[in-house]
Amino acid sequence: MHPTARRAPARLLGLAAALSLTPLGCLAAGEVPADSGLFTSRIVTNASSTNRGNFLYFNQWETLTLVNQDKREIEIKAEKGSGNNNSQVFEAVLPAGKYQLVQMLSPKLAGRVTGDLKGVIGEFEVKPQTVTSLGTLIYQPTGSQGYTILCDGFDAPQIERVRLSYPALHQAMTDHAPVRPCLSNEVAARSNQAQQGRTLVMSNSGMTAVVGTLTVGLIQSLIQKASATEAIQAWKDEQDPQKRLAMARSSTYAFNAARMLESGDVLAGSNLGQVLARDSEGRWERLDTGDTREITALLANDRQRFMVGGEEGLLMQTSDAGKTWQALSAPTHGLIVNLARQGQRVYLLAVEGLDAVLYATDDLKAGTWQELRREAGSRSDKPEAMGWIRLASMAASGWIVGERYVMVTANGFVNSMDLKDGSWTRSKTSFEEPRQVTALRDGTLVAYSRNKVYVSRDQGATWTKDEQGCMKMITAAYGYQGQAYNVCGQGAFVFSTAIMQRGGEGGRWTTLSDETPTPASALFASEYNDTLLFMNPEGLIYGRAAGAKEWTLERKPL
Repeated sequence: MHPTARRAPARLLGLAAALSLTPLGCLAAGEVPADSGLFTSRIVTNASSTNRGNFLYFNQWETLTLVNQDKREIEIKAEKGSGNNNSQVFEAVLPAGKYQLVQMLSPKLAGRVTGDLKGVIGEFEVKPQTVTSLGTLIYQPTGSQGYTILCDGFDAPQIERVRLSYPALHQAMTDHAPVRPCLSNEVAARSNQAQQGRTLVMSNSGMTAVVGTLTVGLIQSLIQKASATEAIQAWKDEQDPQKRLAMARSSTYAFNAARMLESGDVLAGSNLGQVLARDSEGRWERLDTGDTREITALLANDRQRFMVGGEEGLLMQTSDAGKTWQALSAPTHGLIVNLARQGQRVYLLAVEGLDAVLYATDDLKAGTWQELRREAGSRSDKPEAMGWIRLASMAASGWIVGERYVMVTANGFVNSMDLKDGSWTRSKTSFEEPRQVTALRDGTLVAYSRNKVYVSRDQGATWTKDEQGCMKMITAAYGYQGQAYNVCGQGAFVFSTAIMQRGGEGGRWTTLSDETPTPASALFASEYNDTLLFMNPEGLIYGRAAGAKEWTLERKPL
């Protein structure tokens, strides 16, 4: 059930040095040479972009560079299909020896962003037949293109990957404990330096270079001008490593799988293992799972007991409203994008490499899962954006609609299962690349694709385009009593947004907000009442009461 992840070989820069490194492609499955060890690390950018002022620079890193004791640089590429959403895993079999981090590089888009890592960890060792884990490195922007690297020792996903891909190495861990530099006092002290570096743009485009000079700090942009200096100073003043990690967790930006419960409470998954919870009075709190993986799926009927899923097979549940969490056995090491329940049966939809896979279990405690459906080739890693705002994108979405489980994938196929007899139908959508699909309480499916919205009222069999009255639509939401809303980008590069509303299907779109207080990237409308929320790319959440003319800032990270 757990497919072996595909690995790109580490690359030594320089022909002579390259001859001494055994490429992973030449190794038998799960083999580590006697004189080598396994290096692994996760990198999470705790912001929606590594560098907001540069168009198309999102929170992705493509290459991690190390230097060995012979001063040769080694490039490690991010794992493909490793079950991640907004974090990256870097893994490589390396000859035993001493190493240091050098830098990380973003993908080549209009140009490239580099993050300097020299001195963050210091020298660390790769030992023969041993795992060296850097845990989770959190790239935390601190304003004015500055950033710091927070070193979190959490490495449960990496150790699970070792168990699946290198069983002999995993078994040997009883005698050869993993090397974990992030847990050392020396590294904790190093990660306390408030300003580790400044993001540097390497550009082949004059346009990108000019825009880079106009960059506003990522944390500065998510705080009102009056308090921006105070917020950045807090990072510089705080010296306790655990408190600084807590500050990062309190400043998450993702707003995934948001839903309102019948009580009026809202739950949403976020990055760094956080659940954002809002009560019916508009007060927010943060529920910390203790994990660092992003939460992308929620299954909840009330605030007391609910389940979350996310990156690299993250599956947990709470029975005390998020005070404590229990890890559950997942059938996948992929990205969990949907959780649903019918009676005692739980359905789990995951993205594994290029495939979308649906599993089910009747016994969560036992952790016995059955694979029900696999849609091959459903994933696309190409980002979509409106100006500098990245659009919501998920390779697969799934919902229970009536007596069917409907699974929609980014390759444009709808797989629908009869929940009574388990039979399947498969059809093609009339539009390309559905990137985000949600289900309304009445069973209507809403799909977003390339700046357009499509709806289906027959469980995904047919779709019709829902005109939005907006040329630069970023996202839309359907709420109480048939109300519909959308976010429209303003200007050539979408540095501002407006919100429009429609009273019901076939009605006329009107402007609700000429300009939101800050650009909106996510929108939430409740089907139970008139609650309307939006989040900006850096984690600010605004709410608007019925009939009110102004937006209220409800959640301000830091």
